[in-house]
Amino acid sequence: MKLFINNRKKVFLLIIGFLMLFVSIILFPIWFINYFPLSKFGHFLSENIMYCIITLFVFLFFVLKAVYYFNITIDNYIVKVTSFRPFISFFKEKDYVDIPHNMLNDFSVSYNFLSFNSSLKLKIDTSTGKKIIKRFNLSMLSHNEVKKINKALESIITMKK
Repeated sequence: MKLFINNRKKVFLLIIGFLMLFVSIILFPIWFINYFPLSKFGHFLSENIMYCIITLFVFLFFVLKAVYYFNITIDNYIVKVTSFRPFISFFKEKDYVDIPHNMLNDFSVSYNFLSFNSSLKLKIDTSTGKKIIKRFNLSMLSHNEVKKINKALESIITMKK
């Protein structure tokens, strides 16, 4: 059994889309206000600058807080899950777990209907007998990927018992 799932391409395309939105809604109007202030479009933008400011805050929220990059690797010996925010990860430690199969006790995947993030919760038994619950945020996880993760982790738990 070998499973490798990540959302690198989806996150890259989403950030490129947000950058294009940023350029078309923030930079282009500012340029238009400065160089063509007497045109109708430049006048409209200078009168309604709040739209640009609100869009800037929405853009920053999505890029900095709402999008998670994840990497899930499950092979015959280990379960490795990594989840982090793309831009914040330069300044903060990445959230990850790398455990052998015999330490995995249970798992669950939950959805938040208000965002496009899912949550993977792993219940882990340590070698000292301590029980740990690790939660990972996973952005843009498809239904087929959830099925593959469920199947792989279920097979690990049933082989353990």
